Amino acid sequence: MSRRGIALLYGGLFALVAGLVLVYETKWGGGPRPRLPVHNGRLSHRDVIAMLIAGSAIGALGVGGWAWLRRRGRRPERLARVVLAGAVLFSGFTYFYARQGLMTSSFVHRWDAMHYLLAPRYYAEIDYDELYSCIVENVSRRAVPDDNRVRDLATYRMTTAGALRAEGRCRDHFSPERLARWKSDLELFTGYGGAGILRDALEDRGYNGTPFEAAVAGAVADRLPLDWATLNLVPLFDVAMLLAMAGVVTAAFGWPVGLVFALYFFTNAADRWGIIGGSFFRYPWMVTLGLGFAALRRERWGRAGFWMALSALFNVFPAVFSASLVLRGLAGLVRGQAPAAKYRRFVGVAAITTVLGLGVGLLPARHLGNYTGWWHDMELHNVERFQGFGVGLKFPFTFRGAITADQDRVPERVRRMRFHQVRPWYRALAAVVLGMALLVALRTDDEVEAAGVLGFTLFFTLLGTVGYYFAAAAVLVLALHRRARDGPGAAFIAALFLCSVLAHVALYATLYYRFMYNIVISTTWSIWLVALLAWLVARTGGPRRRAA
Repeated sequence: MSRRGIALLYGGLFALVAGLVLVYETKWGGGPRPRLPVHNGRLSHRDVIAMLIAGSAIGALGVGGWAWLRRRGRRPERLARVVLAGAVLFSGFTYFYARQGLMTSSFVHRWDAMHYLLAPRYYAEIDYDELYSCIVENVSRRAVPDDNRVRDLATYRMTTAGALRAEGRCRDHFSPERLARWKSDLELFTGYGGAGILRDALEDRGYNGTPFEAAVAGAVADRLPLDWATLNLVPLFDVAMLLAMAGVVTAAFGWPVGLVFALYFFTNAADRWGIIGGSFFRYPWMVTLGLGFAALRRERWGRAGFWMALSALFNVFPAVFSASLVLRGLAGLVRGQAPAAKYRRFVGVAAITTVLGLGVGLLPARHLGNYTGWWHDMELHNVERFQGFGVGLKFPFTFRGAITADQDRVPERVRRMRFHQVRPWYRALAAVVLGMALLVALRTDDEVEAAGVLGFTLFFTLLGTVGYYFAAAAVLVLALHRRARDGPGAAFIAALFLCSVLAHVALYATLYYRFMYNIVISTTWSIWLVALLAWLVARTGGPRRRAA
């Protein structure tokens, strides 16, 4: 597939989504909604899940079938390109628009945009622990009654809107002009049925963007002329960035790997555009991470250091995907050798980017206070959690009993208690998994494989965050870009799609979201990861070939 073909594919998908948003979403009240021959013109949850099942199944069957044909000397490349490109278009449309446009009342996800559009837009006035206080003080009691439950972001304890109003934390934060604009913006989140969404969203955990993310997103958000039309258009920033990243990755890795990467990204059961999609500036960390892997594939070490450091500045946790390059450089020092030039270049550019990025985070609002406020927020936010939408190696250890709705009603404290009862078993398994991943990262002669395998293993094993950050699982397709040429490598990629099929089917049958995340995804990925690492350890046995 030529660069022109890649641009037409991803550019065409963006044009389709943007066109639908412009036609159907930019008029207050939702405008004329697209009509479909199902459910009175609207898609249901199960319709969207069925579409995702179809995309995942095409990925599993397509990768497996391609490997089977190659082993028999057949290479129907034209057919494969057409099928994969069609699956990417279909699944990309499902991912970006069917869930947020055809199933919901508006394309914008007001719950999430309230946090990640308004907070950076007013970062100069509102610290991390004051967002909800400033909202309840400036909306009517009809929109948010005094007895409405609200999380006090300064303590993470639940209180009421009336109690926060009585404290008056926001009285002196705004100039008259900025206060008038703030109140006008809030009307977009209370009108057209938004008050109910707002009342529920005030029980969430606030805005948690890094100071760097707040500075960059705020520089854009603060300049937007916000109204109902632009509120529905701003999600297209993420759509455009993700599709541009997919195009760069496809050009760097070639059409077979690049299209499979895009298809998996759009059908990955853990990454739910419906949770943080339709918002503002929620995926720059994923975009820069993908660009970092593309740079690694092209052996542009300084560029890779820049993009991967930028990803960590946006969201911290992507730093785990740089661990292999740092460790491989340190391994040379341990052997009494100078690290290879590529490692020095990667680390040097990453370090400079990090320092400059931290400086950018000092620029707006409270300067050093940006970091002290964010650090306090992280201390509250990052306590040991077993959230219902969490994914990771620890979650299978919390499962007890049958597959019923009760699994979705299990309190977080009960999940934590169950985990602590068997924590030694988790630690033993985690040690084995991490040990195997470290061996692979030090032995393989492929930097992309080392970064993807060790990075994902660290993320999945040690962090276990909310599922939508596991959009990063798509880099596993890139990590196996060379192995996909043989039967076992292709089988592992097909099995990765199959994990999503199983999770989507479980969700379709039950609509138990927490069970799907905590148990189905976490368990199938745990099995898949152990099998993959065992195979890679065997394949990379012996001394690692030294890279120049």
